[in-house]
Amino acid sequence: MSKSNHSIRSYGRFPDLVARVQAIGKGVFASLDNGDIYLIEAATGKRFGRIVTKATEIGNAYVANDVVLIQTNKGLFAAALPKPLK
Repeated sequence: MSKSNHSIRSYGRFPDLVARVQAIGKGVFASLDNGDIYLIEAATGKRFGRIVTKATEIGNAYVANDVVLIQTNKGLFAAALPKPLK
């Protein structure tokens, strides 16, 4: 088996199953089955926050004016984008 020049990064374990992952800019947004959404730095895997939505359906994440917006069946959630994710 040949060696790859690509490094593999683990983002660790989460308290529930990851239902959806989106990468936007320098950030990764992981939506869990329990409705939580994690804000993660793509390059390092460091977690910068968690949004508790209690939603059963989570739509796309969008970033506008340094704010992450996430549409759910419980409403629209917004959070300031941490500096490393800008």
